[in-house]
Amino acid sequence: MRCLNLARALRDKGASSCFFCRPHEGNLISLVEQNAFPVVALPAPATDRGPGAYKDWVGASPEQDARDSLDALGERKPDWLVADHYGLDAQWERSMRPHVGRIMLIDDLADRLHECDLLLDQNLHAEGARRYAGLVSNLCRLLIGPHFAILGPSTRPLASPRGRGAAKSRGYSSTSGAPTCAMQPASRSTPCR
Repeated sequence: MRCLNLARALRDKGASSCFFCRPHEGNLISLVEQNAFPVVALPAPATDRGPGAYKDWVGASPEQDARDSLDALGERKPDWLVADHYGLDAQWERSMRPHVGRIMLIDDLADRLHECDLLLDQNLHAEGARRYAGLVSNLCRLLIGPHFAILGPSTRPLASPRGRGAAKSRGYSSTSGAPTCAMQPASRSTPCR
């Protein structure tokens, strides 16, 4: 839902997004399509996720998931890739890095290494950004706390307006069950297949 809410907000600013999702049981592909976003379905997982470790929820190895995501991305090289999946980490992100401009992650576990340019954790934690010390590079910009929450349309009136305009961009969203987005300026974008 976080990537869908982000894609809606970006569309309001002139961006477009395309989601890459693996069709796990209970996936949100139809909801994304109902919101008029294109979806590229990655190959179905060999086995559906169980109660195991988050990395098992991806439905493929990090290497295979990156290959599937890159196949779906094709020749496009978006400026931003936004990933929201507890099973993805620095290994997957390093595989994607040469094919995208920047990587944004949505996370709230602070339990694994990441290689990203921007990390959003919208939850309230006493440790704040210190939770990610040693997990991201010093160059990673951290957006930590509920004031960065990605709210849906029904809660948007409760949020305080930021008043800043966003640059128009195109987005591609890719995930293995949960959404991931990648963005590039509208003038350089290509439609999602």
